[in-house]
Order: sequence, then C-alpha cells, then structure tokens
Amino acid sequence: LMLLAQTREHSAVWAAIAVGGMLNVVQVGMGLAMFPPLKAGGEALAPVFTAVLAQAFFLYFAGKALFGAAAIVTGMALFSSSTGLWRVAGLLAGFVGLAALLINSVAMPVGLDMVTIAGAAGTAATLLLALSLGRLDRSAVGEASPA
Repeated sequence: LMLLAQTREHSAVWAAIAVGGMLNVVQVGMGLAMFPPLKAGGEALAPVFTAVLAQAFFLYFAGKALFGAAAIVTGMALFSSSTGLWRVAGLLAGFVGLAALLINSVAMPVGLDMVTIAGAAGTAATLLLALSLGRLDRSAVGEASPA
C-alpha cells in the first residue's frame, strides 16, 4: 500500500498485490482459527465447516486471480520495455498471469475440485510477477539492462 501511495506507475499492480495479499491473510486466518474447532465439533458442525471451508477457498482463488492480473500488467510492461530474454519473460508472465486469472475466476464458484490447478497457476503467476517486478524496478532506477 505504501508503494501504491507513493507512485502512480503500476498502481493497478500494487493495488492487486495489496488486496490479494489481504485476502490470502484472511483465508489463512480462517484456516488456522476456524477449521480446528469446527472439525472438532463433529457431525453437528459439519455443514458450518463445509461453508467456512468453501469461503476460505473462495478467498484463496480470488487472491490468486488478483496476482494473475498483476502478472499480466507487469509482464506486458516488461515485454514493451525490454529486449531479449527479459522480453520473453514479460510475455510469459503475461500469458501465465492470464491463465491464472481465468482459471482462478472459474474456480471461485466451482470450489475445491479445482484447487490443484488453480493453486499451481496462481503460484506460477506470482513467481513470474515477482521476477517482472524485480526487473521493472531495476530499469525504473536507471540500472544498466542486460539484453
């Protein structure tokens, strides 16, 4: 959020990262704080456990979709401002980000049946997002760019 407030460049990226991160923190908190007591409640709390589990994974998918959207923007920025392998990396980040955005958007209403593929796509997009941001930050401060 600090970067979002300090710069207009890539503000959509910083907003997506901030909101996606907050969603992931809430989702993990639900898992740590709510799953054990609901699971221990046995059959009587099974419907509540199922609802909380579904909501936690909805937030998980939403966070991964936002990281995918951020990877699209940073990947395209890297693609347009770089040459050589970094240009290819930007294109890859954009495509993987698009896949993560689409897969996780579809997974939100579907639920746990898509957790493996949606999580993998979101994780790959997050990795490429981080690489793209690292490269964009270097070029933004004027360091020499290796082709």
